[in-house]
Amino acid sequence: HGLVESTATAVGELSLVDYGFEIACQGPERIEAMIAEVITRERPLAIEMQGFFGKLRRWLLRNEDKDGFAGVIELFQGIAERNLPIGSEETFVLPTRHRHLHSVRSASIEFGMVEDRVYQLALDAGLTEPTDLSRGRIYLDAQRTHDILSVALTTLTTPEIASELGINIDRVRQMLDANLLPRVEVAQDGTRIFSRVRRSDFDAFKKRLDAPMATPTEIEALVTIGRATQILFCTMVDIIDLVFNVQLAVLRRLTEDGLFSV
Repeated sequence: HGLVESTATAVGELSLVDYGFEIACQGPERIEAMIAEVITRERPLAIEMQGFFGKLRRWLLRNEDKDGFAGVIELFQGIAERNLPIGSEETFVLPTRHRHLHSVRSASIEFGMVEDRVYQLALDAGLTEPTDLSRGRIYLDAQRTHDILSVALTTLTTPEIASELGINIDRVRQMLDANLLPRVEVAQDGTRIFSRVRRSDFDAFKKRLDAPMATPTEIEALVTIGRATQILFCTMVDIIDLVFNVQLAVLRRLTEDGLFSV
């Protein structure tokens, strides 16, 4: 790789073999640091692993069953696992035992999300910086990616929230814009990229809106939330804010599903 060649020139026109020997003499940490530096610069795809390591990997594979090579194979196996976005479906010399890195592409496949959404979530969480690299060359910490995407999977879309509350989607958007329901993904640059809400946040929201069923004598005096906004010249967000601040004298449900009436 170019980094090795330029470094060899800098240390006195060493041949690649001599330079490699010099690096090896400095121990495993120096070997990994050198390889990691090249990987950081080139960002190979997982499928390019064979070409990236070239003759070294082929040499290790040829000697995989020889006892004397166990330590060397273990060294480079660990380096590959720690520095490349490879998982159980990829084999360096030995089957991958632990995924340390994801690419946006591999995370998209594992979690069943579109690549653009995985990339946006990673940006929001500080797992990567804005980049024009292809999705397979954007590396992410595997554990943090798992934590973030697992949470994102336990979310509701705007239409799902509207259905559960029995209201139209525009009213849901008003609640999101008022932060009555926090989004999982925060909008960027004033644009709505994804509007999803954690199930736990939504359940807590519904609990705060909980109200007893109206009795037959109460029904005639109640109006729907939509009618209340017309009478009071306010929005549904205003009504919900009154509910949350316990400022409504009467709050009842007309049915077991949908929103309340006041």
